[in-house]
Order: sequence, then structure tokens, then C-alpha cells
Amino acid sequence: MGIMSIPFIASPTEPYRALISHGSNGFLIHKRKQWTEYINLLLNDNNLRITMGNNARKVSELRSIENNIYKWRECYDNI
Repeated sequence: MGIMSIPFIASPTEPYRALISHGSNGFLIHKRKQWTEYINLLLNDNNLRITMGNNARKVSELRSIENNIYKWRECYDNI
């Protein structure tokens, strides 16, 4: 989602807790009613949606395979 500039909305489980900074690039949902609250908030606040989406994209790009291929290469070379 983040790579497409869409804010994250997820349960606070791994790996989401490591990826999502609540209120910055998405929302971590702790209660059932928060799903609709946060979705509606993003639907109704264009500036928030764009800002959080851009932040989500930055996080996703840092974790992309293209930006981390060297880690895979190191593992392969150590086999």
C-alpha cells in the first residue's frame, strides 16, 4: 500500500508495528470501531491522506527489494 502513496491502516501486530508510525504514515488499529473512524478520517481529509500517503511511500521505498538487494547478495555470498 505504502509504495502507492496510500496510508497504512493495520492491526498493531508484527510486522506492522515496525513499519507504521501511528499518525505519520498510517494508523495502528487497537479497537474495532477505529477501523471506520480512521478510514473516514482519511476519506474526508485530503491533505492528511496525501501527507500520510507520501510518508508511507518513503517508508516502503526504504524497505523495497531494490533498496535492499545488497542484503540478499550478502546472504547468498555467505552460503
